[in-house]
Amino acid sequence: MAARRQQSNAARPAGRRPRHSATAGAAPLPAAEAIVEAAASILETRSVQLQQIERSRMARWFFGALFLALLALIGVMTLPYVHAVVIGLIVAGAFYPMLDWLLRRLRFGRQGAALAATLVVVLAVFLPLGYVAGQLVVEAAALYDRANELLSAERVRELLFGRGWFPDAARRIFSYFNMDYTPHRMEALLLDLLRTATSEAVSRVNSLLGNLVDLVVQIAVMLVVIYGMFRHGPNLKRFLLELSPLPEEESELLIQRFNQMNYVTMAGNGIGGILQGGLAGFAFWFLGFESALLWTVIMSILAFLPLIGMSIVYIPASIYLLALGRYGEGIFLFLFCSAVSLIVENWFKPIFVGASVEINSVVVLLSIVGGLSAFGPVGIFYGPLIISLFMTIVNLYHARYASVYNQRR
Repeated sequence: MAARRQQSNAARPAGRRPRHSATAGAAPLPAAEAIVEAAASILETRSVQLQQIERSRMARWFFGALFLALLALIGVMTLPYVHAVVIGLIVAGAFYPMLDWLLRRLRFGRQGAALAATLVVVLAVFLPLGYVAGQLVVEAAALYDRANELLSAERVRELLFGRGWFPDAARRIFSYFNMDYTPHRMEALLLDLLRTATSEAVSRVNSLLGNLVDLVVQIAVMLVVIYGMFRHGPNLKRFLLELSPLPEEESELLIQRFNQMNYVTMAGNGIGGILQGGLAGFAFWFLGFESALLWTVIMSILAFLPLIGMSIVYIPASIYLLALGRYGEGIFLFLFCSAVSLIVENWFKPIFVGASVEINSVVVLLSIVGGLSAFGPVGIFYGPLIISLFMTIVNLYHARYASVYNQRR
């Protein structure tokens, strides 16, 4: 058997001989070495990739933290002048069509057009405001002294408890609500109310103009912002578009809505308010009211409020004339101011502004009231601007993002 097995093994071809031998198991196979080397290479490559990913993630976090820190520092530096910067942007946006007209029609250079437009803003806005502010201080002080003279106890007693329709109507109203209508109570209430109001108005104006250095700095910052927008407006717009993470067309839409609201606030409401306040102030001057310029400015500011507007001033003034027995003058003041308000609100503003910004008047009123409560006098501009940008964002959400969010749910 052993001899046959040896013969059969010798007769087999060399290629078919069994691979098992004592020497084959002694050394590693070349294929196994290649597999081990490939696995090691893959692990090393993956380790390098993970390190790069981790380093990139840390770099992104560091970059984001650095960016936010620098942005916060810029905010701290500009916080004392934030109102001046925003108002400067609003004024520049409102007067930007004039700059385009200088560039296209008169073929000014960019720098010359920016200087000319800034000069027009100074002559048309800041110099008149400075003159009016100075006159307001004088008239507010005179009104305070005049109010102290007119609102004496005898004068108030005659007005509220003398003869005439007004005292009789007041007695009926108070008796209907089961309230005491006594001279002592009403005199004290009315005197305190009116004297506090006039004193507050005087102190507000004086505090505004008291810190003259800060006021000059704020105006200088506004002028620099206005000139910078006129001179470098396209570059700044390109910078904002590149910085914004939104698509370019959406960023363009937000900038467009910002400029439209500036035009509506400054041009439409501004000119409309000056018309209403100026005509109503002329009526006050014609009827012999003291401090007609002060009432004109107050009514021009109140004219920014839709629905209510300057009726807060002229309706009590009309009632005051009626209470004095000047019936014709009281009725004339009420009808004239109401007609001016209705014509400007329903004819002038729609034609002058158009349908560029369609926001409900009630929403505009609430936005101005909320802006005044949150930001002070500049809230007249901030409130409608914030609401306009919010409505634009809502429309963009419904048009482009609502379907994406709904699919993820």
